Amino acid sequence: MAAVVRRPTVPVSVTTPSLTEARTCPADQRRRRPDHPHRGTGVPDRRRASGATRRAGPDSLDQPGGHGGAGLPLASEAAEPEVMRRPPRSSGEPLLTRFAVVRTLYVGVLMSATAVVLFLLTAPLGHTDPEATAQAQTLAVTSVAFFQIFYVLTCRTFVVPVRSIGWLSNPSIFTGIGVLLILHAGFVHLPAAHAVFGTAHLTPAQWALAAAAGALVVPVVAAEKHRRRLG
Repeated sequence: MAAVVRRPTVPVSVTTPSLTEARTCPADQRRRRPDHPHRGTGVPDRRRASGATRRAGPDSLDQPGGHGGAGLPLASEAAEPEVMRRPPRSSGEPLLTRFAVVRTLYVGVLMSATAVVLFLLTAPLGHTDPEATAQAQTLAVTSVAFFQIFYVLTCRTFVVPVRSIGWLSNPSIFTGIGVLLILHAGFVHLPAAHAVFGTAHLTPAQWALAAAAGALVVPVVAAEKHRRRLG
């Protein structure tokens, strides 16, 4: 009888890379389809960098004060010429900086004072005519609306004059202003608004007076920007 010889079985194991090996594996070998040829190589994506510098980002939006609905297009505002040369903000800088508090206070006081003075000039104390009082109130509210329009135009830049980025560099801001003016015109002249809000019609001269009163914020903020540029 022949002896049966059994060969020892050798276990077969399938080795897979460990987690440590996967971490040390070059990133380019693990990537299947890179969405950009320079990603992971240290070469910046110029398309993304150029797109980031075309927008002002926080510069315009961080400016305090009452923007109203017209301030929403500031998110797509063009960047200022020297924006990339400014130092980054400190990590310990508070949300309400001294600049934000001072700007909010003097803009709010100026806007309120303009509306109150305009109301007192058109409807002096002791006036008993309800129609004249409603018209004076409407004029004061309209001056506030124009104040916000002119203020948001000055907030398009943080330090430099608005002309440095181009008056028409952000057409959406004028679209927002146009929508605001149309809604406010309905607020002033529609009979339904008269019944609900107690407003009254304004003459073209009164519209011009409200616009002139609202424009008072332009030289004030321009003087502040000039002082910030100097020091």
